Amino acid sequence: MSAGSLPEKYRPQKLDEIVGQPQAVSIIKNLLERGFSENVLFCGPSGTGKTTAAKCIKEKFVELTQRDGDLIDGDFHEYNGREVTPEILTRIKAFTEFSGRKIILIDDAEGLSNLDQDRLRKYLEMPETTFILVCNEISKIQLPIKSRCIEIEFIPVSDVEIAKKLKEICLLEGFISEPVSPEIEDLLKKLGQEAKGDVRKAINKLQVYVKNGKLEPISNSPSDVND
Repeated sequence: MSAGSLPEKYRPQKLDEIVGQPQAVSIIKNLLERGFSENVLFCGPSGTGKTTAAKCIKEKFVELTQRDGDLIDGDFHEYNGREVTPEILTRIKAFTEFSGRKIILIDDAEGLSNLDQDRLRKYLEMPETTFILVCNEISKIQLPIKSRCIEIEFIPVSDVEIAKKLKEICLLEGFISEPVSPEIEDLLKKLGQEAKGDVRKAINKLQVYVKNGKLEPISNSPSDVND
């Protein structure tokens, strides 16, 4: 049985599916209930759900505003801070001047140069426009940017929660079955510990194990289960 792309297959599609971030998810839900008009800055280590949460907001925003289908073209734009050029910033500025509600996602926002951040802070105050900035290194974001955003921290996910997620994936994929052997439980705990709070890293590592035949699809005999 092929594992396919486990990280993509099990990327959360809804806020409630994000692992280990109850406080961040609660804050985001409250903002959505209020119309999601405030700029937000998602900060925290890699693999903790920041970008996933930002992308979940698009669908939730549609649902809560009772609009049909996806946001129309022009209502939601995504950029990567490490790829932003002066031309892109000019495009963002023009986008903020359109009428109607708009959401602009800038991932890897710490990749913006100081000059780019100077320009961006002016756009953060444009009406009917909400910015979602995502970063791993909050220290690289200028204070004027921070002061115009609600900071939402994403914390490293606990070893226990990561191991639980890996176990869920393995059961759904048919790599293991209940009752799970102590050897498999220990392996999943080990992967959770080695990930150091990074869920994506743990799932990637699980996929490597599967591809190397260290986790095999189950047969009818429990004795055939191995790690």
